[in-house]
Amino acid sequence: MSWAADSIGPEMATLWATSEPCEDWPWRFRAWQEFCLSPSALRVTVGITNLDMEPFPFGLGWHPYLAWRPDYRVLHAARWWWPHDGEYLPTGSRVALNGADPLQDSRTAYLADWTRVDIDRGEAAALSITASTCMSHLVIHRAPQNQYVCVEPVTHLANAFNTAEREWDQTGVRFLKPGESASGWIEVRITTH
Repeated sequence: MSWAADSIGPEMATLWATSEPCEDWPWRFRAWQEFCLSPSALRVTVGITNLDMEPFPFGLGWHPYLAWRPDYRVLHAARWWWPHDGEYLPTGSRVALNGADPLQDSRTAYLADWTRVDIDRGEAAALSITASTCMSHLVIHRAPQNQYVCVEPVTHLANAFNTAEREWDQTGVRFLKPGESASGWIEVRITTH
């Protein structure tokens, strides 16, 4: 699947791609990304339309890599944590955070029911990340040598489709009907002290 530009301007660009059925993904769909830049923020909208004749499972997300230093801090407002194993797959049910932060002991955290992530960069301008409510899950991952951090708003838990069906309502699993579309936005904003 290759992306094509639909429109490009100094402050906005829209990309789209159509995926035909194949061995790895047997359904036809169209995906799009819209990038809107302002003096203090980047807003990315991602979306998908089911072009097939039957429903299929789907998820949306955006995976930005942000420069990192050991004196930076990630602060999040998430209610739930999904512990993971050594293969970075969630191990079971979610755990209420109640003020705890799994990032203190782990480089990777799968979180849910979040509203905002703030990245304190010391003397540099801070960053704030928000997203539409459909992006109910969040992955935060710091690289082993602390050269970057990924803050990934997503619609579903990692490996959600392989969890027990009784947990799907908590993991964000959704199906897209023929002709149906879904979209969500993510915003990264620069905030000054």
